[in-house]
Amino acid sequence: MAQGVARGLSDAGLKASLAASGDGASSGSTFTLATEIESISVNKHFAAEQTIHGQYFTMTAQVKLRFTLSSHDHPGLYTGVTTGAETEPPAPVGNEAFLPLETEPAESLSVAMSRAIAALILEPQFRKALTN
Repeated sequence: MAQGVARGLSDAGLKASLAASGDGASSGSTFTLATEIESISVNKHFAAEQTIHGQYFTMTAQVKLRFTLSSHDHPGLYTGVTTGAETEPPAPVGNEAFLPLETEPAESLSVAMSRAIAALILEPQFRKALTN
């Protein structure tokens, strides 16, 4: 999970690196971001219906993460919880129905995790803590 968070932060333009477990901020770092999984779930339900692609199913993945941002001078600079979700198949638009984009629970979970990390990056209080 830590590598996924670091990659998401790096993709958003932040210079992220991983600290060894329990080490806290490394000597050259400005901030430390601790991440905890509050909840994680994937539910895939099959229906009796068949399509040309196989048995019809619905799948929902949800991830809830707690982040704590600290600096050397300010422990607990920001604390927040974000959620990410992915539902398959996508909701119909007009009269058009869509097939699932992700078929494997791990794929759906990955999307939900990415959305939870993106929610952190978009959180105004988190962004403000980084600039103060």
